[in-house]
Amino acid sequence: MWMLDTPWYELVIRGTVIFFFVFIVMRIWGKKHLGEIALFDFILLLFISEAIQNSLADDEKSLPGGMILIITLLFWNTIINKLTYRSPKLEKILEGSPKVIIKNGVIDHNLKDKEQMTDEDLYSALRREGVLELKNVKQATLETNGHLSVVQKQ
Repeated sequence: MWMLDTPWYELVIRGTVIFFFVFIVMRIWGKKHLGEIALFDFILLLFISEAIQNSLADDEKSLPGGMILIITLLFWNTIINKLTYRSPKLEKILEGSPKVIIKNGVIDHNLKDKEQMTDEDLYSALRREGVLELKNVKQATLETNGHLSVVQKQ
């Protein structure tokens, strides 16, 4: 229980590689799938739960192994948060930028298709924002966290 079956540095390397691999996969996967949770928070929660369950490595089941992995994941999350806070350019690269999907009641179908958003997804998000007709939308923006922000016409 207290003895590592895997060298500590291998756990750090595994945690680092997996963290960035999943980050890239999630960035490619798209905003709409993330909903309200921020990308880094989602990855962090996903890996912490996995690290607690089976230590994210080979047959590593020791408490220190799980702790090393959790610390590695928290370290990268903290570093990335600090870097994106200090650099808007890096934030845009890592987290993406909001995209206008509806302007003056007209849907940008290229963006909708790129984000793999169905008509039902879009209309459902509009209804959640209290919009029943497309013509009432001045602008709808797909935020980096997957939320749809809507500004209605007056």
